[in-house]
Amino acid sequence: MNNDFHSLVIENRSIVYQVINKYERNEQLHDDLFHDIYIRAYSTFNKFKGDCKFSTWLYRVSMYTMFDKIRKRAVKLVHCNIFFEIPDEEYFEHDLPPFDYLTTLEKETLNLYLSGMTNTEIAHHLGVDRNRINVRMNRIKITLRKYANYVKD
Repeated sequence: MNNDFHSLVIENRSIVYQVINKYERNEQLHDDLFHDIYIRAYSTFNKFKGDCKFSTWLYRVSMYTMFDKIRKRAVKLVHCNIFFEIPDEEYFEHDLPPFDYLTTLEKETLNLYLSGMTNTEIAHHLGVDRNRINVRMNRIKITLRKYANYVKD
């Protein structure tokens, strides 16, 4: 099983690096992130049922691992105000930290998401349709990618 798993991951490593490149600009961390994804995939490989291609499953594992890494960054949310340590202002392309470009509703949605709620739970909590939350989360991702040059762990 070990050799088969390793071979499958190596065959599909471009998918993993695509995900890593999408969410982490610091290339020095890419190999470490690949290793983290490899470990997570290996530890959950027994749950792979084969109802989708291995590459699809590995892509999902990669995405979930990266989302977990992003979620664990030094972000603190207090009453929909988002604070985080800014070690040096050169990390941002623009004058304000990226979270300051979010609307109050987007900050509130992100706050609930980072507290561990699913999109369905967020929709129920805010009294809106789940699709609206999905769209809002997508807009949040676009805004953060647009304004964040690099956020240090």
